[in-house]
Amino acid sequence: MTGKYTAGPWESGPHWEINSEGRLIALVMPTEVDVIQAKYNLKLMRAAPELLEALKAVVAIADRDTDVFNAAKAAIAKATGVDAMIKARG
Repeated sequence: MTGKYTAGPWESGPHWEINSEGRLIALVMPTEVDVIQAKYNLKLMRAAPELLEALKAVVAIADRDTDVFNAAKAAIAKATGVDAMIKARG
């Protein structure tokens, strides 16, 4: 992965944390959601690097001008901060 985000793989620890290469990169605080939902949120966040790379690979080999692929490209831009840079440039 490139950019300013932490490269995967990400792993969840025993105390609601997400780690990469033994370093803490995020905490999940299950205060306003139930514990089961918080655990699923943690699993989704842990999978984020692999999901992003898989989506980028699919778009790279099968890009089409369809709503589905446009949504995929928008999600990639959002995850990598590209959309924020474009908006900042005006």
